[in-house]
Amino acid sequence: MPFEIGLYSPQKKLVKKVNMVVLPGVEGNLGILTGHVQLITAVKPGKIKVVGENFEEYYNIGFGLMEVLPGRTVVITDNFSEEKGQNGA
Repeated sequence: MPFEIGLYSPQKKLVKKVNMVVLPGVEGNLGILTGHVQLITAVKPGKIKVVGENFEEYYNIGFGLMEVLPGRTVVITDNFSEEKGQNGA
């Protein structure tokens, strides 16, 4: 069952239904799936992977915070941009 990811910066926002998100936490990469325990943590600059039913996208993010709620994950960051040539390499 998909959940909602909200990616917010002062310049823009992105909201999508996804199956998995992997992002850089301050203590290592975090993988979020449906039903993940509620969590608030800091995120560091790096690459966020967003996987949906028929897509896999990558975004570069800056410093920020992440909150995992039932059915929704919110990332607030100082900036983010879509990575072109999204092959994950």
